[in-house]
Amino acid sequence: MPSTTDQRRRQNRQARQGAAVAAAVFAGVLALAACGGDQDSAKLAAASGSAKAAPSKAAAVSTDPTPVAKDKVEAAFQGLVDAETAGFAKATFEGTDIEHYASGQVLTDDKRTLLINRANNVVTKGKPTFSVTKTTVDLSVTPHRAALTVCWDDTNWTPVKKATGKSVAAPNQAKRYVVNSTLRTIGTRWVVTDSTADREQSC
Repeated sequence: MPSTTDQRRRQNRQARQGAAVAAAVFAGVLALAACGGDQDSAKLAAASGSAKAAPSKAAAVSTDPTPVAKDKVEAAFQGLVDAETAGFAKATFEGTDIEHYASGQVLTDDKRTLLINRANNVVTKGKPTFSVTKTTVDLSVTPHRAALTVCWDDTNWTPVKKATGKSVAAPNQAKRYVVNSTLRTIGTRWVVTDSTADREQSC
């Protein structure tokens, strides 16, 4: 049988071992908690970063009105060309939207040309085409102003005698050339006010 002293020594050793095990377990729990805390912090930081980054998409949306204005300018010119093509083909602008797209000198010149064609029994056959080469707008003034340059092609748009269909186009004229136009706004719509053909400048 062990002595009382030996029993006490064993009890002390067991107590120290138990304390060491408890300390180790406690340290492990703290380590796991720390790891979990770091992961949670990382997740929160990532979520916070995403939330902060989100507004940058909205901030990237352009509010510049210039591209929209340019589209409207080009649409107005196309509308004028369509109205001219229809009007000169039947020697009348009735039933066309020419006054919606033209104003000033352009409208005056178109009406004068129509009267001359009608007096000479001339209509047009086919239709012209064009491609826009430059569009500039000034939205800082009211009414707004714009300048439009196109490469005009009237190869398939010909003035002819109504009775015979014979061409009366001036000989040796360029069929592809530059046309410069100016536009302005009337209310919210754009209208062409002046248009100059430069037959010496081919395109």
